[in-house]
Amino acid sequence: MNFKISKYYQVFKESNFYKNIWTDAVWSKVISAGIITVLGSFCATIFLLCKSLILNIPFRDLYSNSLLFFTESTKVNNTLISLCILIILVALFFFSKSIYLKSTLYKNKDNRNFEEDLPLITEHSTSFFSYRIAKAFPGQRGLRWYDAEEANKRLKILLKEPIRFRAKGNYATGDPIWWFRGQRAMFIDIFKPLSKTKILLGIEQIEIEKMAVYVSDSYYKSFIYIQAKAEEPVGIYDLKKDDIELYKEMWGYYTEEYGLLGKRIITRQEYDDGAAIINGKIIDASNSELRVRHLTPYNFIIAAKQSPYNSRNFMRETGVMFDDLLKNKFEFESFLIYLDSLEKKE
Repeated sequence: MNFKISKYYQVFKESNFYKNIWTDAVWSKVISAGIITVLGSFCATIFLLCKSLILNIPFRDLYSNSLLFFTESTKVNNTLISLCILIILVALFFFSKSIYLKSTLYKNKDNRNFEEDLPLITEHSTSFFSYRIAKAFPGQRGLRWYDAEEANKRLKILLKEPIRFRAKGNYATGDPIWWFRGQRAMFIDIFKPLSKTKILLGIEQIEIEKMAVYVSDSYYKSFIYIQAKAEEPVGIYDLKKDDIELYKEMWGYYTEEYGLLGKRIITRQEYDDGAAIINGKIIDASNSELRVRHLTPYNFIIAAKQSPYNSRNFMRETGVMFDDLLKNKFEFESFLIYLDSLEKKE
């Protein structure tokens, strides 16, 4: 029985339900009003009990007399009643309005504080990326391959905090490092090593197989190529191997999406709904984190946002190249020659 109770308590604790309720602008005041009501009733009861003992009057008689105020009838002018009702309605209106304005103010303030807390960047993203490449791969020129463990160590340096900034100037950007794959691209705002060979890149979990780093003589063309292994499904979906292979042939790779609520895995649908059923109980999942896992081999490059690879030509022409690299139908040297041919963005 104790184990069962502690298990439910752990789920409740991981869900952060009580924190969300208490920090909510409306619910916090509702809870406060409830606490005041309970404490007020308790104090009144204690007062009547003490009065009963001091005056030697039965507690029941005192309690009954105190209730007479609410049960007896009285004559009150209708104008006074109308005025009281009007005052209450006006007070409720302004109270509700103040709660709404405060909640909006806090939300906007949090957004402003987040932007203001970010470090300042004034340089072009290609210059910033070239600087990080030099720190993570000192002395390297040209192309070099790395195994998974060494790749993880070097990526810790390349993508160390900060990687999000507050941009100032005509050429600066607050998200200088991106990943690219055909028509897919996204800024990198989160990097976290999950093991010696596995990393978290944004919401995507990557089990590294190997990594190639190209340090170009033209600093703006430097890039990192990462090839990832296929991972096993998390086990919450009914996936068939034939379906995975079919999607792989159609799109070049296959992923599954799910949510993480603490250490518990929930479905993507439960993540979207912000709630999950765990041990037969509905648990708040608004604080869960989205994850993407690759069930087939996968590859992509990391480069500066304003590099030549953030272009229509790259998006239009490299999708098949990435797929063929995984199938060993396309040589990496040919891929490198193509990337090196792309012109600098002006």
